[in-house]
Amino acid sequence: MEELPLEIWFLITEFFTDEDLYNVIGVNRFFFNLGMNKKYREVTLDTGDRKIRRWLVRVSDQGIASRIRRLILHIHPVNEPAPQEQSQRSLLDFLFLALDRVRHGTASNPSPKLEPLDVNGMIDKFVTVLPLMTGIEDFRIVTWALPPHYNLDQLYLTAWIPAQIHPSFPSLKILELEFSDSIFPDDPAEYDILTVDLVPFVNALSPQIEGFKVRSFAKLDLSSLFLNMPPFTSLESTLIRIPFDSAVRRDPSGLRHFLLRSSETLKDVVIRLTPMGLALQPAAEEPVCEWLAECVADPGCFSNVKRLDICPTNLPAGIDILNRCISNSHRQMTEFRVRDRYLKTEEAVALSKTLSACPNLTTLHLNIFQLSHNVFDAFARDLPALRILQLWIGEPSSMVSTNTSTTLETFRKDMETRRYMDWKLWDLTIWESGHDLDSETMLTLMRSIPSLKSFGAKFED
Repeated sequence: MEELPLEIWFLITEFFTDEDLYNVIGVNRFFFNLGMNKKYREVTLDTGDRKIRRWLVRVSDQGIASRIRRLILHIHPVNEPAPQEQSQRSLLDFLFLALDRVRHGTASNPSPKLEPLDVNGMIDKFVTVLPLMTGIEDFRIVTWALPPHYNLDQLYLTAWIPAQIHPSFPSLKILELEFSDSIFPDDPAEYDILTVDLVPFVNALSPQIEGFKVRSFAKLDLSSLFLNMPPFTSLESTLIRIPFDSAVRRDPSGLRHFLLRSSETLKDVVIRLTPMGLALQPAAEEPVCEWLAECVADPGCFSNVKRLDICPTNLPAGIDILNRCISNSHRQMTEFRVRDRYLKTEEAVALSKTLSACPNLTTLHLNIFQLSHNVFDAFARDLPALRILQLWIGEPSSMVSTNTSTTLETFRKDMETRRYMDWKLWDLTIWESGHDLDSETMLTLMRSIPSLKSFGAKFED
């Protein structure tokens, strides 16, 4: 180790697999710290995991807890007896108490015993170790399918300290909240939990948060969460994946204000507001379509965004929403993803023309009904600097499909006569009905696009 500078060793270890790194963890302090940092950089504490007790004991060590950079807390029921009626502490009571202790900088010494724990017991133990995790940069809280026998009425109203006191998460940059199923009873009084407990916590962190993600797969109304949030002065990325018809059913204006007030700093936006249910009905999409149209009508909306991932609905006005998004962010946009909506050939060609106003666009993800040489002609003409193109091809089940083999054969014949010599496209991925496109068609495309080097880009959820 003395013969090479540390910088060289850091470069060398970049080629180590995780197993290689763990095998040399006992060589010296350099490899020990490197291996331990790698091993405990991301930790998931899952109340449904049989090993949760051992994990809680392990992370109660200050030397391990301080290495955690991303913490994922999954709270969901396990096979256990229902709590006694006289108990007034809920799962979220324990979680709120833990976060309160973090901000006060206090921690009790956790017991190393591996006595049986119910969910409340596991959360109680988590309370004791959370204050030790001072290096957390990304904190994700997932509440999953909590049954009604957990008491959610009596929350510690003192769990959150005043917002003016800076919380003890000095390194926290990303906050993720995820809700699933019926975590709260369908009682208006229960929604005070969001305002009284969760909102002050989010607000206290808002000045330092650079990434804020909210996912909901529940019928829970999150209107009060968005309505009471202050501006996020440092926010650079956000992901909002919620069912519009239930998640903001009382008042969706808070979500719009959140996006608009963050427009000065937002660079990366994922917004998917698809209503609940599998069948997309026009009546169900009308409210979210109107809301999106109102939101993007403001020129400031997405004005500094570089990466936009959006579901515009399947209504005719959805195309106008896409055009407006492009108009607002065309100077900065480098990546554009359209979700859930399949475009007709003429719609894709028209959208390509609109995207030609984006000089920095390098990545495009679209869903289109079927492959057409007209679409590739338009992309090559309008988007010469495009580097990554991802296409999902396939007729929705409600549409009458054409003969796939005949359609692809016609497409291949059309493409054999084309050479896009000035197109800079480097990577092309095409999926058809959930599967990779056949190799014959992809090879035809490679001959038509000489710059192509890869078919390997993967789709993201």
